[in-house]
Amino acid sequence: MSSTCIKFLFILTLVLLLYFETAVESAGNIERQPNCTMYRHTDDCSNTLIPVCADDRISYYNECYFCIEKQFDKMSSTWIKFLFILTLVLLPYFETAIASPENTKQEPNCNKYKNKYGCSLTMDLICADDGNIYYNECTFCKRMLKKKIKYRYHGICT
Repeated sequence: MSSTCIKFLFILTLVLLLYFETAVESAGNIERQPNCTMYRHTDDCSNTLIPVCADDRISYYNECYFCIEKQFDKMSSTWIKFLFILTLVLLPYFETAIASPENTKQEPNCNKYKNKYGCSLTMDLICADDGNIYYNECTFCKRMLKKKIKYRYHGICT
């Protein structure tokens, strides 16, 4: 299974989980729900005291105050979920759209390793045309000086 396919399935799973979490949360409430449609475009509530006890353990002055408060809560929660999903969708895109370090590195200059005795332990993998992966430029160049191999790219041979 390709890396892109796995990323897609991961994102799809998260989106579905967020959707079902919201659906189950709203379906779980069997008590009377206030009708907030009439308070959608107002912030001018009456001063009539008809307390509304919410599941967040806060008592609101009346249904209007409850609806206005919950409208902002729901909106911020929706925006948070939207931004989270957007981040999950765009992250793999930018990960593959931006050139990876393997593509930006140049072919090693092996002249500087001709007179060098040992190689460092710094890992910077190189794939050669013989199908082998060399630990770093130094080990690649030492091998290239002994055997005619050619540089393919930095990274693991695929």
